Amino acid sequence: MSSDNGIEREALHKLSTAFLINIIFDIAVLAINGMLIGFTLRSLLLLTPYPPPSHSPEIYLASLLPGIIIGLIGALLYLYYLWKGFSLMEKIVSFTSSGKTGVILVAIGTILSSSIFPVSYAFFLSPNMNFEPLMFYVLILSIIGILSFIGLILIAITLFKLGERYDSTIIKAGAILFIFLGIVGAILLYIGFKDVENKPPKEKAIVLPPSPPW
Repeated sequence: MSSDNGIEREALHKLSTAFLINIIFDIAVLAINGMLIGFTLRSLLLLTPYPPPSHSPEIYLASLLPGIIIGLIGALLYLYYLWKGFSLMEKIVSFTSSGKTGVILVAIGTILSSSIFPVSYAFFLSPNMNFEPLMFYVLILSIIGILSFIGLILIAITLFKLGERYDSTIIKAGAILFIFLGIVGAILLYIGFKDVENKPPKEKAIVLPPSPPW
């Protein structure tokens, strides 16, 4: 029993850590992209007699790379801890196997989109853009997006079931919001799993046989 409690506590710790990482890196990417958008808008609003050379597609693409790299690192760390949490929890309940499948799908989609998006973005901004290759990139990105969305749904369903297991409204609400409002759902999931993690394990009541009538 104590061994199961230890595994469960470690699984909950991995899950709460996963969503803490998700929150931190989401905020970092938002901050970086916000600064880059601000710098870009400022350069576009400057009154110059001719378009400055910094408006070339290569410069725009280079400005996106920090956010892409940091986002990829954060996503892979988050998915690693989520996988570890589901793997440990699988020793106690069986339904987390679908969550592990979701993690794999999201990881594949994240890696592929991070690799293909810069190429398609640079091509889109290119003055020699052709319609057919652009549609090919859009199709590939759509397939990757569908793959990641299916994985996200599987993860959310698994998290919702864990919320039911621990009777946590916060986890269940976070699992639903995580699909549509990622960072809001991640905050609720972190709070929910941290709360469950810090609760003392419930001891099963020992049922004694009835005493003999004599």
